[in-house]
Amino acid sequence: GGLAKGEVASGTVVNDFMEWSVTRLPILCNEGITDNKIISEWTSLVNQENNKIKIYGQKSAINLGTTIVAALFTSDRYYIINVGDSRAYEIYNRVKVIIKDQTFVEREVDLGNLTREQANVDSRRSVLLQCVGASDNVYPDFFFGDTICNSVYMFCSDGFRHEITEQEIFDNLQPNAMLSEDGMKQNMGHMQRLLF
Repeated sequence: GGLAKGEVASGTVVNDFMEWSVTRLPILCNEGITDNKIISEWTSLVNQENNKIKIYGQKSAINLGTTIVAALFTSDRYYIINVGDSRAYEIYNRVKVIIKDQTFVEREVDLGNLTREQANVDSRRSVLLQCVGASDNVYPDFFFGDTICNSVYMFCSDGFRHEITEQEIFDNLQPNAMLSEDGMKQNMGHMQRLLF
C-alpha cells in the first residue's frame, strides 16, 4: 500500500480476500468456478474494500490506498485481478508479464504517445490511474489463462520490478533454477541482495 498508512489499506484487502477464500471459495468449488463468477465476486469485494478504506481515511483525515494483484490457481487455470501497478509474471522458458499496469505511462503507450523504452524511464511511470481506497470508483482488470506445468508464477510490487531486470528474474526464478527448497532459498536470497 501507498500514501499515508498504506499498510492499513493493503492489510485490509489481504484480510478480506483471505476471508473470501474461506467463506466463498468452497461454495464456488462445489458450484464450479467460472470467469464470470470470479469477475462478479472480486469486483464486488474490491468495491467494498474501496469504500471501507475511503471511509477510514475520511475519519482519520488521511489519504491511503493500495494496489492489488491477486490470483486463484486451479489445476489447469489461473484467475488474476489487478488494480494499479503491482505485477504478475509467468516464468517458463521466458519471463512473461500476464497483467497490464493501470498507470499513466501504460495508457500513453497504448495510445501511441510513448514508446515502451520511453515509458520505462518516464518520471510518471508510478502515477496510477486508480488504486483501492484513493479512487472514487475502482474498475479492476481481470486476466485468465491456462496454467503451464512446471512454470513459476511471481507476484511483486513496483518497488521490486523497477529494481530487478527481467533477465535477473529469469536467471534466479526460472523452473530449472527452482528444483529444490535449498535452491529456492538461495535464489531468493540472491534476489534480495540485488535489491539492497
